[in-house]
Amino acid sequence: MCVYVNPDLDLYGVNDVYDDPTFDASPTPASVKESRSLTKRELDHTNEEFHQLKKSYEDLVTSYKNKNEEYRQLQDMYENIRRNFQRKEDECYQLQKSCDALVTSNKDKEERIRCYEQLVQKMEADQASKQNELARLEKSWKISSADIEYSKTKLGTGGWAKVTIGKFRGKDVAVKRFYKVLLQQKEQSSHYMELLHREINTMSQLRHPNLLQFIGAVLDHPKGNPMIITEVMDTSLRSAYERKELTTDPGCRPVILSIMRDVAVGLNYLHCLPDPIIHRDVSSANVLLESKGHNKWKTKISDFGSAKLAHAAVTEAPGAAVYSAPESHAPSGKKQTPKMDSYSYGVLLCEVITCRFPVTPGIFETLSLQVKASSPQLHELIVSCINEEPDKRPTMSEIIVELDRFIA
Repeated sequence: MCVYVNPDLDLYGVNDVYDDPTFDASPTPASVKESRSLTKRELDHTNEEFHQLKKSYEDLVTSYKNKNEEYRQLQDMYENIRRNFQRKEDECYQLQKSCDALVTSNKDKEERIRCYEQLVQKMEADQASKQNELARLEKSWKISSADIEYSKTKLGTGGWAKVTIGKFRGKDVAVKRFYKVLLQQKEQSSHYMELLHREINTMSQLRHPNLLQFIGAVLDHPKGNPMIITEVMDTSLRSAYERKELTTDPGCRPVILSIMRDVAVGLNYLHCLPDPIIHRDVSSANVLLESKGHNKWKTKISDFGSAKLAHAAVTEAPGAAVYSAPESHAPSGKKQTPKMDSYSYGVLLCEVITCRFPVTPGIFETLSLQVKASSPQLHELIVSCINEEPDKRPTMSEIIVELDRFIA
């Protein structure tokens, strides 16, 4: 058996073995070359197709990755858009709430404006009523200078006025004539006159047994001095103890305390008004007395309606600083209360018990020790009245209760 193996032809990776004895194994060079050439072209073509397919595959993979990246970016964009939309929705919701709140607020403001308008109308009506009342009051208290009989009999002198005896319709009256210097200050004269009118109107409406009775006012005097006309009293508290009508004798103590109780009652009336009045000038010169028999006195407080004007006067009455509470010297913006009068009352109580005018703080301290020696309880009341802290001072109603314990 003859076996021929063609070493150059191995199309399938193995040699063809022919064991047929009739097979002619002799190669034909031309056919082999042609076959080999054809096979090589096919193989190259196949390889080319393979490379193209591989490239197409790689392009597809790359494209797929790009598309995936684009898809991811689109997803991110979608999420951003969705979040922005949600935020805009929230903003719209908040804006709507703000708009609703504004509408409600505007309605409230409109309602408030209507209420204010009604209040203004009411206030205007009240103001007109008060102006009419003031006009009526002015007619009632205005006194013509021709109706007053003036005299030179002096009752007292202060830092901004002097008081003389006069007659009005046949009855003795006190004529308080304000110094013209107050009205000669160009920038201040209108201010002083306004205060004077205001205080006169206030005085004309006050009625109390322990307040000096206001009769009227003169504004047409030829010399231009405004005047206040009041009832006339016999003497002042200071003059009474200077003339020994009141003394430190123990038998006179109840009389003095009775007078001081009347002073407290009068001040309490002023403090308890709907619009409280602070006297601000409580002193032994402004407490007036009328004799009602042996050791019996009718007590009245004077100058209670002129406190604001007195505060603005050019000069102060001698010794006025002794009665002044510490807060009375504070800046103008600081609140002042009726406790200022409680302080002055404490100084006055010490003065009248010892029958000595406390010209200086040092003298007051000495007088206070004298009171302590004779009555520790009264001394405690005085000390509480002159406390540096206004809130710690007693009110006039509390002082009245304390005095009743001594008088009883």
